[in-house]
Amino acid sequence: ALYETDTLTNVNNSFNNLVYQMRKQMIAAGLPDEDYIVRRRGIYIPDRAVPLKVDVQEFRDYMDEGDRAAGDEGRVKAYKAAAEIYTGELLPDMPVTPWIVE
Repeated sequence: ALYETDTLTNVNNSFNNLVYQMRKQMIAAGLPDEDYIVRRRGIYIPDRAVPLKVDVQEFRDYMDEGDRAAGDEGRVKAYKAAAEIYTGELLPDMPVTPWIVE
């Protein structure tokens, strides 16, 4: 066995507590009281009933829109929208590692 039963129980309890605390923080930040993270078949996933906006996906959507645009005006508009998503320093507290620059 990779983990002793007691250790695995402690890890599970710690993770469950972390998810609970995260939910509390999200509500304290002003988000509606929803189950943002749900457990299905033993796996924690974002609740599909709650709209989820991910900046990386939004960026990719704008880039794809720009790539598909028929004219320069549409391309410029989409690419500008993509560029406006990123305004701060990328992971300022992280040392530069290969996965960041790829």
